Amino acid sequence: MTPRPGCDYATALATERTFLARQGMTLGLLVGAVAAQCLFATWLPLLGCVLSVALAAMAILMSAADVIRWRRIGKCG
Repeated sequence: MTPRPGCDYATALATERTFLARQGMTLGLLVGAVAAQCLFATWLPLLGCVLSVALAAMAILMSAADVIRWRRIGKCG
């Protein structure tokens, strides 16, 4: 198989690894949001709600930004 001209497969694979690692981080933020909501549900419900919404919003924004970045860089596929 001959590589495409102008396509750097090492960079493409590194970009994909970075994308997948950051998607894992966003899943961790979502788990933290659920944990914060469950942990503070009985003690300080308002704090739990604010913290979980903040963590979930960070996860959503980070995930969207990563998808946009990954599509902008492009794939060699």
